[in-house]
Amino acid sequence: MKKISVLLALFVLLQCFFLVACNKKDEEEGTPATTPEVTTPETTTSDEPPVEPEVYAEVLIADLSKYNLICAQRAPSNVTGQFWQLQSQIQKMCGTAPLAESDYYEESEFEILIGSTNREESQTFLADLLWDDYGYAIVGNKIVIAGHTNAGTFQAIKLFLQHIKSGDHTTVFFSNKDQYLYRYPYVSDTFLLNGIDVLSAKIVVNGGADDQRLAQALSDKSLELCGRRPEIVTDETLILKSDPLIIIGASKHVPLDMKAEWDAAQQTVEGQFSYYVGNGENIVWINAAVLEGYSAIKKNILPQIQSNETATLTIETGLFKVPQLFSVMSFNVYVGNQFNKAYIDRVIATILDNTPSVLGVQEASVPWMTALKSGLGDIYTSVGVGRDWGGLGEHSAIFYRTDMFNLIESGTKWLSNTPDQEGTKLTNANFPRIMTYAILERKTDGARFLYVNTHLDHNGNNSVEVAENVRQAQIEILIAEIAKLGDLPTIVTGDFNVTPDASAYTTMITNGYLDASHVAAEGEILPTYNGMSDSDIDVLIDYIFVSPELADAVDTYTVCPAKRDGQWISDHNAIIATITLPVEKAE
Repeated sequence: MKKISVLLALFVLLQCFFLVACNKKDEEEGTPATTPEVTTPETTTSDEPPVEPEVYAEVLIADLSKYNLICAQRAPSNVTGQFWQLQSQIQKMCGTAPLAESDYYEESEFEILIGSTNREESQTFLADLLWDDYGYAIVGNKIVIAGHTNAGTFQAIKLFLQHIKSGDHTTVFFSNKDQYLYRYPYVSDTFLLNGIDVLSAKIVVNGGADDQRLAQALSDKSLELCGRRPEIVTDETLILKSDPLIIIGASKHVPLDMKAEWDAAQQTVEGQFSYYVGNGENIVWINAAVLEGYSAIKKNILPQIQSNETATLTIETGLFKVPQLFSVMSFNVYVGNQFNKAYIDRVIATILDNTPSVLGVQEASVPWMTALKSGLGDIYTSVGVGRDWGGLGEHSAIFYRTDMFNLIESGTKWLSNTPDQEGTKLTNANFPRIMTYAILERKTDGARFLYVNTHLDHNGNNSVEVAENVRQAQIEILIAEIAKLGDLPTIVTGDFNVTPDASAYTTMITNGYLDASHVAAEGEILPTYNGMSDSDIDVLIDYIFVSPELADAVDTYTVCPAKRDGQWISDHNAIIATITLPVEKAE
């Protein structure tokens, strides 16, 4: 009896063993292996080899047919190029090309995700990455290959392709022991502003473009130092009012004592203060009455950040005054870049970095004008129409600081025998050419001046002699039209398409106008046309002219850099002059 009992027990154990084995086999053949719903992969740094975690997820080559290949929408061409290479490589490995599409389409259970897609797994993976980090790993049922930036995603997919093309991949396509994460060596992991942790604070901005620009500059500096940005919110979107706050501009969350100090200062006999910095418990308030206040903080204070493991910036608190300088910029933005966002962004950044009081642009087509008005926001107001019939075509527009000036009069004249008839041109001119003018009154003291902006004809198919004669005639018309606008201090800017030895330039000088680059107290005369070429093009064709009463008023003259972050801005350099306007109040 005892022998029968032992045999029966052994039989039961064997049955259990076979049952478990069968269930395990069915599970392995039914679906690809997956990680838990949310996975925190092991990471590596740029200086350390990948850490090999315990293998708890893998994708078999036999299961690749179940996976779709998904790319983030609007990925750049270098990323999509690698995307299609990955599809081709998978086809070589398993015999079937996976469905490849953007994350716009419906989500499926098994996916290989490229870039910052709208899938939860992509965002889970990226949440652990700083801005310039990148890598790849299994998250949930999906393989994520990504970085926050397009450059990071490109490097991640490039390395992933190298990985699957090398080594033994006869059975396993990818497992978590193969995951990789590059950690960018950021200088700091904490950023303190007047003792407040910027990364855990909320930046509150409700105002216009100048408030937002300072907030963005602070956010960009945080990203540069620490690889993370603080959250920028408005009064309406701020949820936790107990969070540390960095308030820029007006807000209902400004402490009453700080607001009272600012309001009282603005009513003093000395006039408006440029900016104010207040510091309280868990709060910093920065407010400016004029754009120069924010510009002073951006240019003079932000660079003073002490960069180490904990980056620190201490801004002196109180009320401060910054001189409100008058400056004029001339900038041919190059019509050929009218649809190129990268160039548009660099042009707008160049303008905003200098924040000229008045700006004259050339080759500003209708798309360019739309982009400039959008990018410059409420800081500037523009006047002028296009040179072609109906106000279309290239503008020689004038932009003036809304906070500095009142517009008294403005208009456009055609440099033809009929200046008031739109779309007209001289007989041998290649295109209609125009001058835009504005009579402006400075709000602080009532000083008035006339500003004229133009763009003379280029050679085109004309001989040099014919082209010179056309420009000479255009300058004579321009000078005659200016004379009709009254006796005011006058500034004329533009792309004149002539060098200083040409008759059109000489005509300006003989009529009493002075080249700002020659009479400036400080400055250097440099070429203004670069042709977006690194070869030495020594051409000076853009000018700022001033009338005789401003001969001693030009303080500085500058030719702005041709490149921004190593990239061309336009085929012309922007030029800028600071001028002390005489105070001549309107009667």
